[in-house]
Amino acid sequence: MKALELFGAASSTELAGRLPLMYNERMYDVLKGLLSALFKGETHYAGEPAGVEINGEQKHLLVMWTVVSGREGDLSEVLAVRVDVTDRFQSIEERRRERLSLERLAGGAVSSVSGQMLGLGTLRERASEVFDRLVERYCEALEAALEEKIYKTEPDTSGKLKAMAEELGLLKAGPRDVVDIHAKALKIKSTDAPPKKAQAYAVEGRIVVLELMGFLAAHYRNYSAGLSKLS
Repeated sequence: MKALELFGAASSTELAGRLPLMYNERMYDVLKGLLSALFKGETHYAGEPAGVEINGEQKHLLVMWTVVSGREGDLSEVLAVRVDVTDRFQSIEERRRERLSLERLAGGAVSSVSGQMLGLGTLRERASEVFDRLVERYCEALEAALEEKIYKTEPDTSGKLKAMAEELGLLKAGPRDVVDIHAKALKIKSTDAPPKKAQAYAVEGRIVVLELMGFLAAHYRNYSAGLSKLS
């Protein structure tokens, strides 16, 4: 049985004994939503993924059901599906944590004369086409960095990021803009990627975004040093 396989139980008896331990408050909310949908006469339902403990391991399950066509009146046949979406959930959660981490980083002090400091707004707001082009370049750099790690190639990712940082500096971009570019590029690369590859993008992206931040900070330090010599 698929249910036994999903829950890692050897028999229906063992599965029945584990159910009280596995069904937490979140899973009960999903079940209540399912029953409510039935009461309202709906024929399809999909609950949000709910975390449960299975053999001491955290799993995230997506519960879906649909009434078989022609059985809407008495609900005598219902197709129910419970899908293990743990890998996808963990990938999404990882990207959420990464976003929060980068937002904290972007909020830090940077010695620069960025657009935000000058009251110009973010790069996405004031030059959307340029922003999208930079996102494409960042996607290419991210892909190159991943290939470099996997296949041991030498695509000069650092050189591309340094050139990108110079352009960002000329545009008076700041850390907030780098985070926005990184987040959009990571979303583009990860949306349809398998969970393991999406995870690889997230891991490699941490190095790429920090390297770009470093090059941008160096650009502004050199800029500030040049101004000091002129004054």
